[in-house]
Amino acid sequence: MSNSPNYNLKLTPTSEDTKTFKTYRTEMSSDDITSNMMKIDTALAPTADPTQVPTGLTGKLSQWVSWFTNRIKAITGKTNWYDTPDKTLAQLSNVDNTSDVNKPVSTATQTALNLKANLVDYKRVPWYGLDTSSTANTITITVDSSYTSHVDGAIFIVKLANTNTSTTVNFVVNGLSVPVVKGYSIPPVVGTLAAGTTYGFQYNSTINKVRILMGDYDAYRFNGQLASYYQQSTNGLTAETVIADTDYVPYYDASASANRKSLWSNIKATLKIYFDTLYTLVLLGGSNKNLLHNADFRSGYVVNQRALSVYSAVGYTIDRWNITADGTFTSITLGANGLSLICSATRYWGQIIEGKGLAGKVCTLSIEYGGTIYSVTNTFPSSTGQTGYTDIGASGIGYSFQYDSSSSIMRVIFRFVSGTYNNLSRAKLELGSVSTLANDPPADFGEELRKCQRYVKRFNNVVFGTGTYGVIGTGNALSSSNIYINIPIPQDMYESTGGSISVSNVSHFDLANGANALSTSSSTLSNATSNYITLLCAVSGATVGAEYIMRVTNANGYILYSREL
Repeated sequence: MSNSPNYNLKLTPTSEDTKTFKTYRTEMSSDDITSNMMKIDTALAPTADPTQVPTGLTGKLSQWVSWFTNRIKAITGKTNWYDTPDKTLAQLSNVDNTSDVNKPVSTATQTALNLKANLVDYKRVPWYGLDTSSTANTITITVDSSYTSHVDGAIFIVKLANTNTSTTVNFVVNGLSVPVVKGYSIPPVVGTLAAGTTYGFQYNSTINKVRILMGDYDAYRFNGQLASYYQQSTNGLTAETVIADTDYVPYYDASASANRKSLWSNIKATLKIYFDTLYTLVLLGGSNKNLLHNADFRSGYVVNQRALSVYSAVGYTIDRWNITADGTFTSITLGANGLSLICSATRYWGQIIEGKGLAGKVCTLSIEYGGTIYSVTNTFPSSTGQTGYTDIGASGIGYSFQYDSSSSIMRVIFRFVSGTYNNLSRAKLELGSVSTLANDPPADFGEELRKCQRYVKRFNNVVFGTGTYGVIGTGNALSSSNIYINIPIPQDMYESTGGSISVSNVSHFDLANGANALSTSSSTLSNATSNYITLLCAVSGATVGAEYIMRVTNANGYILYSREL
């Protein structure tokens, strides 16, 4: 008799069984039936074992019951499989299909997120860092750990530890290394990145490199760009017209490499100290720009391209200064300590101001006369007119600020009553109400000369030895009697056209074509641009179309070209 495979139940004998066991019984006994029923009864009342982990898809009833309890415990997380779960399946309807906008964020997570900038903000709010690299041509900084990969447009402000001269410089931020491209910079940087200098770098994902935005030499430009970024990031904020002392203002602390805030009251106090110091500096040791040209009249500093030692007639004297049409001086003489002016009646001498932008501005005029500085403060007229002549402090010397709005001409005119005025050493016109002439160093002759040459230019009064001539221009003969000579002007003139010339003596010049040298009976101004003049030289016997050079043949020879205002 055979048994079932799972519960070992006895089965009804078959004909084969009767042959094998040599029995002729073909029915189950009552004992066999009772045994089977007891086994079935036991199987239908299994004891569950929740520790059994499912191992497959086939098992006895007791295994299935154990497996079910094991999985229920795993789902509910309870100690016993039959304990009541915290949530029913109906209450968990959003587990797998909660929309993004409805997914909860913990308070702690949200607080941390509120402190972080969006990735796009990296383009407006720069990272700050100090270069910690000990190797030349490598820049290494560490910023917030949230920066784990490069973001296109991210900006880094870095003070360099080393001087980098190589064309290949590595930029490492939080361990992320990319090359610096110098030629792709704003402005282009192709040479040295200097130690101790602060530069801006911006990552560009297209080329996978950082470009240089600025150095200290271009801080103004970059600050404007940074201000634009800052404006973008503050566009959504509420504007205030009054800042209270208890308000905070953000700033970056370079010494700590960290963002900080400070009360407006503290910032005001700091600014007050700064500007008080600056004001004191101006009063005691600072200096402002002199708006007058060629205003140091002492020997070695004064520009005198007309080369006279004494002037008296109406018109220009030393460069940029002229005697007005009111009358001649007895003399204006150049001396070691300045000018000596003598007049037998009230006379006027002054300068037309370049720029013409002082209308309505408060200015201070100072002179150094006889070793003493005198000054006066007044306002330039805002329309056509002049301030009345007022004594400047030195006996007999007065002044006037004048403005002609129709011609946009502004003047400073000195008035001298009849008398002698020795050692007028310096003069100064400056914006504001404080005289700083006492703090000025001697004038830079070369700088003043270049300023003056924008109005008048003296050409070649040098002869280079016996038989050697100074060349001042070249041109061509358009006829046998006329040669046009072009003379370049090394510096553009203030006025673009016009002007006049004066020639020392036509006998001081010749016009040469090889060995053929022609004398000229006259030289007149034919044309003028901002950077050259053309002279028409009258000659006899020139070869038409031939090129000629104009030479100075006498040490006293010169041509003076003037475009004075």
